[in-house]
Amino acid sequence: MRHLKMLGALMLMLLLCDADSTCPADMNPLILDPPEVIGKYEESVPVNCSGTDPYHDGMYWTVGNTTYEMRDEKQFFMESISLSNWDQTAQCSIKLDENTECSKDLKITIYKTPDTVSVSTRDDGQMMEGGDYSLICDVVNVAPVQNLKVKWYHGNETVHTEMFGGTSVTPVSVSSTWSITAQRDYNGELFRCEAELHLGPNGPEFIPTVSSPNYTAVVLYKPLMKACADHYVYVEHEFSMDMLPCKADGNPPPTVQWYHEGEVIDASEPLTRTQSGTYTAEVVNALGNSRTSVDIIIECSPSFTCSNRYKVREGDNLQTLCEPEGLPKPDTTWFKDGEMVATSQHLRKRDSGTYLLSATNKHGAANHTLYLNVLYAPVMNESDSVFKVAPGGNVTLSCHAEGNPDPVIYWNNVSAQNVMVARRGRQTDISVMGATSTNAGVYICVATNEVGSVTRSITLAVAVLS
Repeated sequence: MRHLKMLGALMLMLLLCDADSTCPADMNPLILDPPEVIGKYEESVPVNCSGTDPYHDGMYWTVGNTTYEMRDEKQFFMESISLSNWDQTAQCSIKLDENTECSKDLKITIYKTPDTVSVSTRDDGQMMEGGDYSLICDVVNVAPVQNLKVKWYHGNETVHTEMFGGTSVTPVSVSSTWSITAQRDYNGELFRCEAELHLGPNGPEFIPTVSSPNYTAVVLYKPLMKACADHYVYVEHEFSMDMLPCKADGNPPPTVQWYHEGEVIDASEPLTRTQSGTYTAEVVNALGNSRTSVDIIIECSPSFTCSNRYKVREGDNLQTLCEPEGLPKPDTTWFKDGEMVATSQHLRKRDSGTYLLSATNKHGAANHTLYLNVLYAPVMNESDSVFKVAPGGNVTLSCHAEGNPDPVIYWNNVSAQNVMVARRGRQTDISVMGATSTNAGVYICVATNEVGSVTRSITLAVAVLS
């Protein structure tokens, strides 16, 4: 029976093979599993070679220059293929009879990840803003180069990719160049490249990748002031110019000098309420300079610089008297004898006295005590009048006035020798002694102070009294 089976197999192969006993490819009974090997250099991979018919005169593997035979009638022949030679070849063969032999070559791809991947630049490592530069990714000893993809990253963003051609099966070193225009925002930024081997669907499950160390860009650029608004509001004694969110930016690192009203200031000195205004920063480095101006408003709690005593006139009001300092503008309340006083009401003579002022804003409160002296013009309580005196008689005319300040009181037409003047406080008297006809007439009393004056007339008649 065995001989009959072998005869049948022989007849089949005779039909399949031509007169020269070659093995047509479409009739080759060999199956390689897997048909293609993709492996890392110096690894070993198992490959199974099997035939569709178990009856043969032998199977063997030829790996490089070494042959491994299997002479029994097993249906498959497994061999471990070493990938230690870059030009490694492997072929499985089967002898169907003395004159017929079929073979299949194993497709082999050997890969090697790079020894190193690094980023450099042709320049001295420093870039000038606006200049064009090239970053170079050096990939050392990688195979096969035709399966290599280099990817460039700015931070975590892919910015450039490059594939490589070639047919070399042995490791080679290549470089990828990425051209950039230097920007100030690149200074201190991280760049890197990655070397990836894309080995197809029969390759490893994960793409073999080697990443370069991060390359930190150094870009030189002129200085400017960043993150600076047009104006700021701060509180007195709690802020100095070096606390502004404005940041000097430049490479080389710039120096900053602040000016106020054309004068250099100490930026670490806290500002007071008197120092609101426009401030200018001059930012300088070796590549140039720039100037930036900001308006600073210094807010503060209320305070008083008013006098302790004030003179006002009757009819005035309190609205503009003793205004407190502070920002925002404080709300001010007046008190007299514990009662709130309306600042819009007109002052009267009896409103003289001690007042308490209370000022508040969002930063605090302050109080101030002052004495208010309400000035008013002189007032006479008596009206014009007529007096009679007999010849040779004596008469006294009195003139009284009130006012603040106390008025000066004097009489007109008192130059006669028999007329005497006497002053008593707010009253001035004239006495006519031994009246004669020459003393008859109108006597005018005048009361005056810095606010105003008032007059009163008294008519003196010298006649025989009836």
